[in-house]
Amino acid sequence: MAYEHLTIMLSLPRSRSAWMAEFLRPFCASASWHCPLQQCASIEELGAKVDNIGRASPGRIFIADVAAMFFFDRLLARFPGAQYLVVHRPAREV
Repeated sequence: MAYEHLTIMLSLPRSRSAWMAEFLRPFCASASWHCPLQQCASIEELGAKVDNIGRASPGRIFIADVAAMFFFDRLLARFPGAQYLVVHRPAREV
């Protein structure tokens, strides 16, 4: 399965990730989530949720998750074709 419909934002805490998820919600037909990894036991569980939502409601899915940067290699493997938005911000500003 390809994930061109999925965008994952990688950022530090306090870098407006919750704001971005809310801002993009109207543009995402399926879902816009903030920190869903907190509710998942694994990347596979997140993948199952993304797959279920994608089947139920085709369209763009946006995920803003501050923990995602720690699992970037696993996200790349699990979601081939997904887009990644990396927020660069000096740590002293967050």
